[in-house]
Amino acid sequence: MKMKFLATAFAFLLCFNISSASTYISDALSNDRITAITQDLQGHIWIGTFRGLNRFDSHAYHQYFCALDDANALPDNQIRSLHTDVSGRLWVGTVNGICRFR
Repeated sequence: MKMKFLATAFAFLLCFNISSASTYISDALSNDRITAITQDLQGHIWIGTFRGLNRFDSHAYHQYFCALDDANALPDNQIRSLHTDVSGRLWVGTVNGICRFR
């Protein structure tokens, strides 16, 4: 019970909400080294790379990056995992923490 509480508390402390405030549009991925991939409920393909998060909407790549001066940005550019939960929220695991995309 104590370990479950500690794990939950640790995950909460590392969880940030990222917004689309720091996004770039491109015709290519932010990096060729793909580390994770998932699809959201709207059909967008999310691709985690060694350098940033990418959302492909069938026309262009929307790129999201870590920004030290933006509290709503990714905690790190090295994406390790992506997960879409049953509520449709995208969770992003980086080498420097976990965040939820909104």
